[in-house]
Amino acid sequence: MLRRNQKTTIDMALLKKILILQSLLFLLNGSLFSQNLLTMEEAVKTALENNYGIKLIKVDQVASRLNNTLGNAGFLPDISMNLGRNYNVNNTRQEFFNGDIREGDNVQSNTLNTNIQLNWTIFDGMRMFVRKDMQRKEEEISAIAKKLFGFTYDAGADRPFARAIEAKLKEKNT
Repeated sequence: MLRRNQKTTIDMALLKKILILQSLLFLLNGSLFSQNLLTMEEAVKTALENNYGIKLIKVDQVASRLNNTLGNAGFLPDISMNLGRNYNVNNTRQEFFNGDIREGDNVQSNTLNTNIQLNWTIFDGMRMFVRKDMQRKEEEISAIAKKLFGFTYDAGADRPFARAIEAKLKEKNT
């Protein structure tokens, strides 16, 4: 019976130590890893920096700017070049009408073929001017879309922040 009481006393002491340790860790955890207060400006800035829609619009704007060239509109010539090399190893036997015979084992041959081609359309019925104008307008539209999306997103980014403040005020008033 005495042993049983000793074991219970030891268990209670161990339980007290564990409880004190957990309480200390809980208090330290709250003070060490607390969150900073987020201002509305920081919330909007973070939302704008991390929005994939804005990132995609920026990529589209860069692509439109890079595509707006004279070459893509058709003003410049197209140049293409081909290069080919052929290696062969053959065993040959030739027999001529006069009776001569030529034989060759592991006869190697290689050939190199190249060509360069230049195509230039001098006049295509004003289509190149129309394509250049379309490219310029596409670049302008992508710049306007970036600004418009940024403004509409900026206007909507503060809504969750405002809702959180409104909920906090309701909580204080009740």
